[in-house]
Amino acid sequence: MCARLTHKLEDCLGVIWELSKASKYVRIKDIAGRLKISPPSVVEMINKLENKGYLIHERYGGIALTNKGKRLALNVFHKHNLYIDFLTALLIPENIAKKDVQYISHNLHTKTLKQLSKFIEFMKTKKQFVKEFKGFKKSQEPRNKKNKIKKLKG
Repeated sequence: MCARLTHKLEDCLGVIWELSKASKYVRIKDIAGRLKISPPSVVEMINKLENKGYLIHERYGGIALTNKGKRLALNVFHKHNLYIDFLTALLIPENIAKKDVQYISHNLHTKTLKQLSKFIEFMKTKKQFVKEFKGFKKSQEPRNKKNKIKKLKG
């Protein structure tokens, strides 16, 4: 979708957007903490994003997204939520889904995203199917550890 930015830069933009909802200006150390990377690495990404017109960074001051940056960050945010919705619809726990999103969120084609979005909306209307899927999933899980061990040995 955004061939000009790497997934790390997109993630950085998304974190800035999320942090900016709570504060007008975002600080380097807040971004570094959220992304779990060093402040110098964040500064490098901020410089790249500023050069591309996605944000404004006041030296030793705050960071604010431009309109261009807000649009892209919102797009990244929506994509991440779409993936999380899909994975949780598959009954994957949300904490795992959020981790998995980091691996898949930057590699799907735009057409795939659109179809995935349509599928999720469709599934929201099929409550009985979701209920049946939950039952199916439960029937496929071992009842307890002893049964699981027997299946592995047997």
